[in-house]
Amino acid sequence: MRYFPFLIMMILYTSLLPVTHAQAHDGIYYLTNDHTSYYVTLLNPQTQESRLIFTLLRSSAMAPDQIFPQEELVALRAFLQAEQMPPNPNDLLTTGSNISQIAVSPDNTQLAMVITYGVSLSRRTGGREYFGTSQVVVIGSTQIRPRILMNLAMHSEEWFSDGSFPETRIEKIEWSPDQSFLAIRVNSGRNLGNRAIVAVPVQGEAPFKIGEGMDFAIAPDSRQITLMVTLSPVRLPEAFKVYDMDSSGTRVTLRSTTWTPYAILDGVGLAYLGSEVVFASLFEWRLSESTMSGLAMFNPVTGEARLIAPGQSTQRLQGTPDGSHLVIENTDQELFRVTGVVESTQLQPISTAPVYAWSLNGQGELVVQYADSEDYHLLDSLGNPQAIIPTGHLAGVESVTDQFTLLSLDW
Repeated sequence: MRYFPFLIMMILYTSLLPVTHAQAHDGIYYLTNDHTSYYVTLLNPQTQESRLIFTLLRSSAMAPDQIFPQEELVALRAFLQAEQMPPNPNDLLTTGSNISQIAVSPDNTQLAMVITYGVSLSRRTGGREYFGTSQVVVIGSTQIRPRILMNLAMHSEEWFSDGSFPETRIEKIEWSPDQSFLAIRVNSGRNLGNRAIVAVPVQGEAPFKIGEGMDFAIAPDSRQITLMVTLSPVRLPEAFKVYDMDSSGTRVTLRSTTWTPYAILDGVGLAYLGSEVVFASLFEWRLSESTMSGLAMFNPVTGEARLIAPGQSTQRLQGTPDGSHLVIENTDQELFRVTGVVESTQLQPISTAPVYAWSLNGQGELVVQYADSEDYHLLDSLGNPQAIIPTGHLAGVESVTDQFTLLSLDW
């Protein structure tokens, strides 16, 4: 059986452990679920021992009026009345819960989670209506209880300019390198076009909208955010908007909007390498043939966009928060490290064997599952093998039932 993707990203998070102060490369955290719960588990790659550290029940013990924001309760009660159901949602509803997104801070001392609570109800005319909320929660190493930084109602209109909702949900969450804020991508249910990109300050200030785009990347100094933007929901992204973040992480200013000559390939990712943003280009608008596809780079200061690896296919890219490492996966499922950011960009092969799944940590090290293997391989920043983790070791936690699913892992 092969496990790994979906939207949930897993982590390396040392502060949930007893006071051992393990470093980032000392453990791997992975996320599993079964029919009752979600589980976060620590694996020591040296001893290959696992330890369960966090559990979330699929069925919440809390009723909707204990969890949902007021605007969501208003929408829910209006639906119940229209459908001639009891107006008090606690009379008939059981709230389900899940971990939909997870991210660890660059220094591995804080864990951010998106915990979603919701209910699904049938309409008399057919179909279903969904109600719920997504909480952005942070747990720190010295905290007894997690802090709720944001409570986003599924029927929230706050972040959208076109009134297209409901089913508002968080698609992506990422720490700023300096850990002053979390950037999230919020979808209103359109599934096409730009999403709302929102900053959530970690010290408790109110969340605020940065702008609208299909994806984003945060500069290594945390003072700049680049958004990938489309002009139409039916067109590929073709522009970048650059925002400057103030030193407190509580306000942004639009610096520039640049239309590039390239059609930007969505779903691959954006990442800073040094002071520039790397992206995948599908073709150049000015050419009748797609001969100018490849890996490209955008300079947020000059607005220049250029190909750095013409013809290079890319289906996924990921960088480290400090902008020092960048890894890409091509359409043949091979991994390459991108080096040289000025005139001598090079792609150094990491793996010529096809990979099924992989994750890059903050030190540039990799955990890889190859297409022909069930095991996971740990590689150093140069791609040298360090250890092998048999898949069977990921099921060695008593609190997890035998019928578990491995959703994702990271370190």
